[in-house]
Amino acid sequence: FTEGIKYNTLWTLGLSLFAVGLAILIGILAAQHVTKPILQLNRHVKQLSNSDWKTWILDTDIKRQDEIGELALSFTTMAKQLASLLDAFEEKVEYAVENVQQTNNDLEAFYHSVADDLRRPIGEMMEFTRRLLEIDNNQLDMQAHHFLQVISSSGKKATEIIDSLLMLLAIMSKEEVEIRPLNMRPIILLVTQQLESETKKHYGSITVPDKLPDVLGYSPWIKEVWMNYLSNGLKYGGVPANLEIGSEVKDGMVKYWVRDHGEGMDENKASTLFVEALRLDKHRCRDGHGFGLSIVHRIITKLGGKVGVESKVGKGSRFWFTLPRP
Repeated sequence: FTEGIKYNTLWTLGLSLFAVGLAILIGILAAQHVTKPILQLNRHVKQLSNSDWKTWILDTDIKRQDEIGELALSFTTMAKQLASLLDAFEEKVEYAVENVQQTNNDLEAFYHSVADDLRRPIGEMMEFTRRLLEIDNNQLDMQAHHFLQVISSSGKKATEIIDSLLMLLAIMSKEEVEIRPLNMRPIILLVTQQLESETKKHYGSITVPDKLPDVLGYSPWIKEVWMNYLSNGLKYGGVPANLEIGSEVKDGMVKYWVRDHGEGMDENKASTLFVEALRLDKHRCRDGHGFGLSIVHRIITKLGGKVGVESKVGKGSRFWFTLPRP
């Protein structure tokens, strides 16, 4: 009796172990059948976020008729729709960029044409004014002589305004310029020679160090920066206008500065100089047209540097700009 019970117990135990093992095997196969497409779906979705939508196709790898297959088909449809929307957006962007470029080219040509048209009558006016001023003073009274000098001065300022506007246009329209190492001292000396008459007019002087560090930049634009800084310093740097040029090197950048001994300005006024096209002194409105510092700001920013001014009322000002070292 007990031997039969033991025999049946062993068979029951063996069948139970077999059933448990079979259930585990079926569970593993079922889990793989379920998780494999989910893992594929997860991998493809990650590829969607990191790769090109146009080449992303999911339903070729996951071909199922259940909910997972429908989800894969939905993702593929979404990717195709996104790709078509992206194509349409790229076409519109390219068309808009082409139109903007064409408009900019047309505007630039228009500005140059207007500048040439303005220069011609202004040049003729200044030429006739010069001839009248050369006439014997006995034929012109003092008032007429004064009027002619005002006309000549106004014509010169109008020409300077046109040149500044064209310079500003060139800076805004040029995407890239040829940046190369520059020896700064010869550029400064050239500018000081061109400002020699202005220096004598204001009984001033410009002190240039014997050695200045080299920088990376675009020579015509850097010359314009020094022209603006030094001419403003001569006009508003006190009487006599004695200017000092200096430099310092820090963190791979070179900082150049022009110090004057004028009246200076408060922080509120100094903070707006490079933001708006303002004159340094509203009471001397005939001496400037306000584009200089705006041009300086655009030039230095485009060359990878910064501009600024340090000033205190009654203690002069120090205008500076930075450029990268070679």
